[in-house]
Amino acid sequence: MTTQQKGELATLRVMLRAVERGVLVSRPVQEGSRYDLVLDDGSRLYRAQVKYASADPDSGRLVVELKKHSGGYRRRLYTYSEAEIDVVVVYAPDLEAVLWLPAPLWAGKVSVALRLTPPRNGQVASCSFAADYIW
Repeated sequence: MTTQQKGELATLRVMLRAVERGVLVSRPVQEGSRYDLVLDDGSRLYRAQVKYASADPDSGRLVVELKKHSGGYRRRLYTYSEAEIDVVVVYAPDLEAVLWLPAPLWAGKVSVALRLTPPRNGQVASCSFAADYIW
């Protein structure tokens, strides 16, 4: 699949999951906004950036890429801020799951690594586990 196809699949899976949870989904009419969907849970609206992420079984991690480059000769790297979006929602096909990532996990970062399995050294204090974010 192309990157665009993966993005569209992720958006459709997130929309399906939202409907299953009773969340109203709205999609911007214009392309180019920093968020892909608006999710309404009845008490709050969330500007959601949708991502597709494949698991890496060798490392036991799911890495969510958050960077975006501007076009042109001098490419600039952009990250997401809480002023632009409220949540990153990830479709992980290998887990057959949708993950809801709150702002403290991703704000200002170029990627987020979520553990699929405990680390071999047993250290879990600073680890984020994908299972904790399943939506």
